[in-house]
Order: sequence, then C-alpha cells, then structure tokens
Amino acid sequence: YQPPELRWVVNNSDVELLLAADKYLGHNYVERLEEAFPSAVGQSSGELVLAEAPFLRSVLVFGQSQPVWGANAADCLSVQVAKRPRLDSAFLQRVEANVTAADLLLMIHTSGSTARPKSVLHSHGALIRHSWQKANDYWAVEPGERFTSNRPFFWAAGLAALLFHGLHIGCCL
Repeated sequence: YQPPELRWVVNNSDVELLLAADKYLGHNYVERLEEAFPSAVGQSSGELVLAEAPFLRSVLVFGQSQPVWGANAADCLSVQVAKRPRLDSAFLQRVEANVTAADLLLMIHTSGSTARPKSVLHSHGALIRHSWQKANDYWAVEPGERFTSNRPFFWAAGLAALLFHGLHIGCCL
C-alpha cells in the first residue's frame, strides 16, 4: 500500500499492533509509515497516540532500521514469549472448544488500485474448508515435500492455497 491506502486500512480494521518490515526490494516501509502517520515522528515506541490512527498503539519493526516510534520486533516478541505460561494440550483444547466455524478468522483488504481498499471477512469454517479441500482434493503435494509459489500470503489465494494448504498437509513451503 501507498501511504493513503495504508492509513485507510489501518483505521478501517482498527489495528492496535502492526508488524512491519523496515524495507524490502527497494521499498522503505519505515518512511512509508512515517508518511502515512506523520504524528508518529517524535513519539517513542510503546503507547503511540496517533491522530491519523486512533487505535494503533504499537508498531513492531523487523530489520536493521529501527525508528524511535517503533519497537524491535524480534526483541519484543521474545520478551512476550518468555512472559507467557507454558501452553499445554489441555489449555489449547479449551481454546479450540470456544471457536466455531462461524467465527471470524481474518480480514483481507483488496489492493485499493481503483478505489479505497475493501475489507473482506473470512470465517474459520469457510477458510479451513476451502483450504482443506485444495490440499486434499486438488493438489498432489505430500507431507514432507517442498513447494513454492509467487503468490503473497496477504492475498486470498496465497493464504488459502499456499499457507493453509501447507499447514493441512505438513509440507515445506
């Protein structure tokens, strides 16, 4: 996304925590974030208060460029994992028992190339059924095999036909 679309998507989806790469293939995402959210400049990481994104409180940045307003993602995630109690199978089963097929799983936004990005909601049932069917009925990828694709994970086909496919089969992606 360019700054206007980025700002719109973060606001529309009420993002509180944003994970971002600092740069990739000639794109400087730290600069893009600062252009989308100029009030971040001068703030420190942690509890951001942004006029352009009232729900956004933290940005975790992966990479070498660490803006003052963003926290080092790898360090923050390691600290959070260390604070969590051990999650055993019984705990995970209790969590799973509270999830239904009708529950929302994720929101994907369209590109916004011709208008504002549109939010597309996907339920657990729809995404899991669709990706399971692709993994088990359409593609002959076996557990332990490797496959690759140029489809990005943030796009519906990349998410359902690649990431979730790999999770269902147990193959290397």
